[in-house]
Amino acid sequence: KVVEWKNPTTNEWELAASTRVFQRTISTGSGSHAGKFIVAGGIGEVCTSDQHRRRSLSKMLLRDAIESMEAMGMEASLLHASPALQAVYERGGNYKTVRSRWSVVKVTVDELNKVASDVGGYQIRLASFPEDTASLSAIHICFSESKFAGCIRRSDHYWKNYVSKE
Repeated sequence: KVVEWKNPTTNEWELAASTRVFQRTISTGSGSHAGKFIVAGGIGEVCTSDQHRRRSLSKMLLRDAIESMEAMGMEASLLHASPALQAVYERGGNYKTVRSRWSVVKVTVDELNKVASDVGGYQIRLASFPEDTASLSAIHICFSESKFAGCIRRSDHYWKNYVSKE
């Protein structure tokens, strides 16, 4: 959705802010595939142009997004953002922000070269697409989707049309 503003100088409508809702299926982290997923909304692409900031436009769009998700029967909503934006979303009202257990690890090529290329029958190589897609999908389903609450369940379309094209 977008917020438009009618410029009094030009009498033209301009985009001032936007947000997007993505439908997602997420794991409950129960360890089983049968019926252990819920429908959730992913909130993304929240942005406001510079000249329209501090007018609560994103706040209006977030409230509208949550109302839309509730009307569609979505049981949860997710918004991934930088920790620097935590206060912004909490000020928006009724949004609880949490830090995830995700980590960002910087690894240089030199550090990877120090790792033996073949250790105990294992080796590191670049994934090959589309050849490795089915195996990667299976690993994700068995490990991440079945064990971790909040893990996004990826569709065949995602693996075939997005990941395989990398």
